[in-house]
Amino acid sequence: MKLKDKKGFTLIELLAVIVILAILMVLAVTGMTTVMNNARKDTFVTNALQYLNTVRTNMLSGEYDDKIGGATLGDGACLVVYLGGIELDSGSTNSPFGYQYADANNYVLVQGSSSGNYTYYVQMVDDNNNGFALTSQTTLSDTGAARDLVKMGATASTFSTPAQAWTAQSCSGTFDEDTSTAGSSSF
Repeated sequence: MKLKDKKGFTLIELLAVIVILAILMVLAVTGMTTVMNNARKDTFVTNALQYLNTVRTNMLSGEYDDKIGGATLGDGACLVVYLGGIELDSGSTNSPFGYQYADANNYVLVQGSSSGNYTYYVQMVDDNNNGFALTSQTTLSDTGAARDLVKMGATASTFSTPAQAWTAQSCSGTFDEDTSTAGSSSF
């Protein structure tokens, strides 16, 4: 019996194909991980914009008038609206990374001006320190730049408390929405 008449692959050829397939799988998994993380970051930013836009709507409809002692925030005065315990449209209170939002560190800061216009800032972070520090609405509106702001597993000092935010934004007067009423807004 002659070996040359047998058809098939040698062991070396099979091993070469397996090695090539393994390399392709590693590249595919790495690429998909990057795509998935970017999608999570984009969702994080989109959720923040939804919260911010709802607070804006509530400001315009007068929902916070009793919190600020009148119909408008004065020049430099700030209102903090907590986002804790509010369910998203999906019914989840988890971030796109699968962790609960850290209630005390999720808020929208509204700052008044002498012209009667408001400037909106938002900070969102989950229990695993995924999120972004206090950021203006205009920065969040640019999705590409905003995605880069979302930090995964950042240190807790990256994020500011409302009191630190008031100082950083030079708030002349501060109004703090009670966290027990934060759930009355639907986002």
